[in-house]
Amino acid sequence: MPGVRKNDFVARVGSERHDEALGQAHARLMDITGRPMRGFLFVGPEGVRTDAQLMKWLNWCTSYAASDQVQEKSKRRTSSQGRAANKKTAKRKSSRS
Repeated sequence: MPGVRKNDFVARVGSERHDEALGQAHARLMDITGRPMRGFLFVGPEGVRTDAQLMKWLNWCTSYAASDQVQEKSKRRTSSQGRAANKKTAKRKSSRS
C-alpha cells in the first residue's frame, strides 16, 4: 500500500514489478535500515506531481495489494497466528491441571 515518509511517496509494488518501478523517474530503493527491501520504493515529489503520475503509482500499489501473492501471505500469517494462540491456550490449560 502507498504512504508518505518525509517528502517521499512510499510505494509497495511487490517484487514482480520492482525492477520496472525502479526504472521510473524519481523512484529509488527504500533503504531505511541499510538493507533495501525488494518491492518497496520511495518516489520523490517530482515523480507524483501530476494526477497522472500519482494515479500510475496508486494503481501499481493497489494492484499489488489485491494480488494473489499478498492474499497467500495473509492466509499464511493468519493460520500461523492461530497456531500460536492455540499453543498458549493449551499451555494455560495444562498449567491449571
